[in-house]
Amino acid sequence: MIERSALIDYRLTQARESLLEADVLMKSGMSCRSVMNRLYYAMFYAVLALLQEKQVGASKHSGAFALFDREFPSATTPERVQFVKFMMLVAGDGAISGKFLRNEFMEGINQGE
Repeated sequence: MIERSALIDYRLTQARESLLEADVLMKSGMSCRSVMNRLYYAMFYAVLALLQEKQVGASKHSGAFALFDREFPSATTPERVQFVKFMMLVAGDGAISGKFLRNEFMEGINQGE
């Protein structure tokens, strides 16, 4: 059985790799949809790491986000604010301009470092 800390590290590595992939896609001029896909997965893997820290897990995306809502219910926690902001950004990706996406992405990358 995989140790909890190893699983958390694995999920955080997946999140970092997804952020790096998004950066490469953005810098090479790929579609906003492709970049958003990688950012979505970066957030998803980070959520899985947070849930693992609380010793809860989910096998589906919807389950992970429902558990995140349950485990981090306060809208004022930094994790919750960033998660809600990102999910709103993803939900409206058809209306996002390239400039707005780049600014949000670079802000997120700088905060992640």
